[in-house]
Amino acid sequence: MLGERLLRIGVRLAVFAVAVQTVAHLGNEFLLDDRVEGLDADIEGNVFTWASSVTTFTVGVVAFLHAAAFPTRRREFGALAALGVWFSLDDAIQVHERVALALGEDVLGLPDFVAVRLWLVLYAPLLLLAGFLLWNVIQLLWEPAARTVRLGLLLLVASIPVEIAGAGTRWLDEEGTSVPEDVRIALEEGLELGGWILVASGLMAAVVIALTQYGPQREPT
Repeated sequence: MLGERLLRIGVRLAVFAVAVQTVAHLGNEFLLDDRVEGLDADIEGNVFTWASSVTTFTVGVVAFLHAAAFPTRRREFGALAALGVWFSLDDAIQVHERVALALGEDVLGLPDFVAVRLWLVLYAPLLLLAGFLLWNVIQLLWEPAARTVRLGLLLLVASIPVEIAGAGTRWLDEEGTSVPEDVRIALEEGLELGGWILVASGLMAAVVIALTQYGPQREPT
């Protein structure tokens, strides 16, 4: 069945992508003394940023396709599409980090490793909205796809306390103990990348199943 095949591919892709990113990041930190920026999962503008941006953009595109093809919860899928595209753009140009640092360092006088995490406060409404929309729309999806999206959402939620813990691990890094921060980055970035891949895979499988079974639908006139 095509939907099941897509889910298997999505799960395997998530495992593979997270494994490659984690091994590359930790290998760069512990074996290469952090000399290769392209292997650092915490550096913006490398292949890992591209992978994250592509994944969130895929969520936006698939949500848009569902909104275009089916009238059921069209507004919710449309809003989810907009959020996916925005998160993708934000990954590419680092809006949230720039705003958080400007507010935290320039206005509040916080150290950079605390200031950068203000994005969680600034983006809380968008994060909560995305979680709410995902939780609601998956009630309509083909159940195997819904389970995959739920798992992805769980990973994304789990990444938030890991991000918050970065204020402490970055302080330790400033004091000369870098291992906790290196491991935390690998864990956080892995949870985020794996979570978004699972969400995208689940939504894509659900749309394919719905289109093959029912075809595009119009609202009654």
